[in-house]
Amino acid sequence: AGCCNEVEECSDPYFDPWKNKYVQDCGPVCIDQRVEYGSCVSPCTSTAPSGVTLNTPGNGEVTTTSVPFSWNATAAWGNECTGTTRSYNLCVGTNATNPCTGGSAYNTSDGTAPLTNYTATVSVGTKYWNVKATNKSGTVSPSSEIRSFCAEGFDVANTAYVSNWSACDANHEHARTCREDCGTDDCAGIPLTEDCLGEVRGTIFNASDYSSCPAFDPATGYLTGLPAGIGLANRSFGFSDQSSVAPHPWSPLSATTTDSNGNYAIRVYAPANYGYDFSALSDIYEVAGGPKLTCNTSVAVVPSNPITCLTQPCSVVNNMSFGFWRIYSGWWQAVGGSVYGDDGIRSEIPSGLPTEMSLILPDTTIGNRVGFLAYGVPRPADMLGSNPSAQVSYKLWEKESKYGGQVYDWSFYDKRFNLFAKTVWTDGQAINYDDAGAGYQIFKSAGSITSFGFNPTGTQKTIFHVNGDIRITGNITVPNGAFLAVIAKGTITFDPGVTRADGWYVGANIAVPCLDADSNGCDKTDSQFLGNGSFIGWSGIALGRNRGALNNLAPSEKFAYRTDIYNNAPKPMKIYTRFYKPFVP
Repeated sequence: AGCCNEVEECSDPYFDPWKNKYVQDCGPVCIDQRVEYGSCVSPCTSTAPSGVTLNTPGNGEVTTTSVPFSWNATAAWGNECTGTTRSYNLCVGTNATNPCTGGSAYNTSDGTAPLTNYTATVSVGTKYWNVKATNKSGTVSPSSEIRSFCAEGFDVANTAYVSNWSACDANHEHARTCREDCGTDDCAGIPLTEDCLGEVRGTIFNASDYSSCPAFDPATGYLTGLPAGIGLANRSFGFSDQSSVAPHPWSPLSATTTDSNGNYAIRVYAPANYGYDFSALSDIYEVAGGPKLTCNTSVAVVPSNPITCLTQPCSVVNNMSFGFWRIYSGWWQAVGGSVYGDDGIRSEIPSGLPTEMSLILPDTTIGNRVGFLAYGVPRPADMLGSNPSAQVSYKLWEKESKYGGQVYDWSFYDKRFNLFAKTVWTDGQAINYDDAGAGYQIFKSAGSITSFGFNPTGTQKTIFHVNGDIRITGNITVPNGAFLAVIAKGTITFDPGVTRADGWYVGANIAVPCLDADSNGCDKTDSQFLGNGSFIGWSGIALGRNRGALNNLAPSEKFAYRTDIYNNAPKPMKIYTRFYKPFVP
């Protein structure tokens, strides 16, 4: 029944209960057609979509490992006989002729309008890609062009691309490698060799008043909390590599000079050991025996750069700080007597004295007698220097009190001596003592004396009245029982070679200058001057001796009051007063 194309096909016989017999069905078999609803119709032929055009990435483009692919939609999807979903097939791989072989495939589908882009994460290196379209019938378009691109994974901070530095070599250099992902420009701008550098930081300070190093700031490497003026500002010092092996010694790469706070930071090559030379500080500080305080080590040991360090300097040595004894100059001390300064006084008493740190010491020979300090102007805060332990005396006797009494100067005694016999005396003339039974002798000079060094003996009591200046050129000792007074209208000067002068000295000025052999400043080799008696400069007293480092242990000038000289003063030196006693008549 209903044969088609003269071909008939029958089923196997089977028993039909309705007909109560075996039957066999026959029907048409369609050639080059298909059967629809029992009839033969012409077949549906599916055709491929047209190829797509690639958009991004461009051929040879460098990308990251997260790649946004895109392409233009196919112009025609072809003859689609069945199905509901279209798609684009993206292949990415290392095969230049067929990226799908051994690569990764990605499909985009969205019903009848699939997406024309896809972002894929790929491994680093050179990759190839193409795209094909698949229509609803599953028919695939021809491949698009095949493009290449470079997936770049380079990162300077990623040790997978830039290695750690090697150890520093003998030429203070180290190296590292940089991996190329695709070409030869990945490492452009990345230094692969550099010098190994370090930095030494610290503070140079006046440690005269310190017994231990102050704290330091680990962030800066400097001492913290130093009062103003304690850091040695703008001072240079020697700093050099201690090695003698080539290519050593290396020199510092920056200045070895402190800033206004006494801090320094010296850039150096690493590794190396650097030593210090503080001789340039010797004008003010004691350096011969080394620093008073060494806060870290005496030599800056700069290690090799850590292999993981990326920012130079990589080897930092902190708190290379040093404190020094200040060399005190011009400070003086008194023993057992009173001190007065009409315009104030100044004596910078150093720390660490082996004896009492007082301006006026007690006289232990007469019951620890202590004098009184008076000054005619308000007391300055730094009158005794910066030593916090410095004091006037252990009794702390001091007072601002202007002197308003008689001025016992050359003019006063010039009138006073009119009552007494005098011996004329000139510069260079020998001094022959002959008191003619008076018990004293006054030598009167009409002009200055350029060289004086008379020493009374026994019970000789001598007075020298000089109308001008007088220069003391030799030591003067006054034995107990004797007396000496030198009264000058001008300045009484004690030569640098004079180490002791006993007696009373009264002048318009008193000067104790330092030794300056080469006329370029004090030589700092002076001997201590010991003055025993009374020293009065009505216009001023200038004490200039400088003993260098020895000033830290004892004063350059020391004055002791002698009661025996006071008790032995002859009649011309004594001033009589009247005492009135009121009474009721």
